[in-house]
Amino acid sequence: MMKIANIIILDSIISIADIIGDLTDSTSYKFINITDNNTYDNTIPTLYIGYTSLKANILPDVNILDKQISDISYWTFSKNEKMVDYFNDLRNFELNILNYYQSIYKYKPFNFMLYKNSKGFDDLIKLFTVSIDKIKSVYINNRSVYILFKNNEIIGLDLMYFWYIDVSKTINLIKTILNTNILIYDKHKSIYNSYVNTNIMFDRYLIERYLCVFHSSI
Repeated sequence: MMKIANIIILDSIISIADIIGDLTDSTSYKFINITDNNTYDNTIPTLYIGYTSLKANILPDVNILDKQISDISYWTFSKNEKMVDYFNDLRNFELNILNYYQSIYKYKPFNFMLYKNSKGFDDLIKLFTVSIDKIKSVYINNRSVYILFKNNEIIGLDLMYFWYIDVSKTINLIKTILNTNILIYDKHKSIYNSYVNTNIMFDRYLIERYLCVFHSSI
């Protein structure tokens, strides 16, 4: 399961276990103890915990009144330093994570009402066969398909609508998707359920929509 954000612990007297119990959903985070020199993905939202260590060792000019370091990185006091700020900032960070993914990855549903004939399906088939190099990952379950393009656009479509247009073309579309190496195939929605059962920051609709991001291997 992809970790959708980092929490970096700067205070040596704080353990990861101390933080986990304070989070709404601890399974979504990668925890890094700075003393262990662990690597982490610096392209996803990151929260540094521990003002004193942050100022002494990483950002000597950190503004105590500004909790945002960059577009995707933030800091907060440790619980021992300022408990109220610590808990408030944890909740705010969760909101920032949601805002980040919704702003970076733009979702567009495939508008069935615009394609009431087989031409729409021809366009959809072409999307896969001609532009496959522009696709980053595809998530498909027994009803829906979500396509993540390399420009961070997500297109979602409900396969059930298309059975009424042309069954053979629907089957061919699914076969085309299944033959790609960027596929996340979740026939029985076991991947989806694993995220729904452990991630309560995102509602179930957002989880399904963003699985092509969260579960992508690229």
